[in-house]
Formats: sequence, structure tokens, C-alpha cells
Amino acid sequence: MSKVRKALLLSSDSDIVLKLSELIWDKTEPADKSFSSLTAPERNFLFMDIFDGQVKNGGFRQFFYASSGNYVYEILDACKIIKAEKAGELLTRAVSHFPATSIAKDMKERRVQMEQLTDNAVAEWRELDAAYAECDENIDQLLVAYIKGNIDEIGR
Repeated sequence: MSKVRKALLLSSDSDIVLKLSELIWDKTEPADKSFSSLTAPERNFLFMDIFDGQVKNGGFRQFFYASSGNYVYEILDACKIIKAEKAGELLTRAVSHFPATSIAKDMKERRVQMEQLTDNAVAEWRELDAAYAECDENIDQLLVAYIKGNIDEIGR
């Protein structure tokens, strides 16, 4: 039995996601910022795991301020793919406050963009943080369902 299939036998979705996250991160190369060594389902899993962890830990400001913000567009795509509609909507609203036409992939450039945010944007991000915390959309559950639907492309 594969490590992925064993992970899917764990008792809770959060335990499954934690174990799968370890397995998938172990496949990545430190210098590979595009995660090219991963399959598309593995990348989608990681993007959602990164997003969920950052926003739950420190909100949208932390998400954009850290290297996790480098993947904002990939995460928006992953939200659609795993059917995390509410998360995608909240992220889209957070993105809409950036003054530029697109969010910089480079962290330093993005931080400069963040300095240009209005007080209203920062206040709305706080509201979005609260909305995400109260959201009834279970990202772990969606990720587990996504992994089960793509089991042959995970962990190979």
C-alpha cells in the first residue's frame, strides 16, 4: 500500500492533510519555486495548504507579505479546481485592493505594492480575515476529496 493510501486511512481530515503535506513537500526541491517536480494535483494541494495555513495563522496581510503571496494566481486557480468557492471569493476580494493591475510575484515588489494600500483596504482585509475564520467551507475536507479523486497522480 502506498504512503498516500496509508495517509488516507488516518482518522481525521486534518491528520490526512498534514501527512499528505509532509509527503508532497518531501518531493520538492528547495530551489524549485515553481514546484515543477510535482504533478498538477500535488501543486494544487500544496497551493491550497499554503494559503489556508497562512491565512489562518496571520490573515491576508501575512499571506501577501510572505513568499506565499508569490502564488496568488496559482492559488486562485487551485480554489476553483478543488471547489473552494468561498476561499476563492475571499481571496479575490483581497486581491482587488492592490493598486497595480497585477500582484507582483517578487516578494519585495509586492511589499512595495502593499505599502500603497489604502486604510480602507487594510480594514477590509481584517474583515476578510474574520470571514475566513468563520467560513463554513472546510478546506481539509475539500483537499481530501480532491486527493481521493486524483489518487493516481499523487505521490508517484
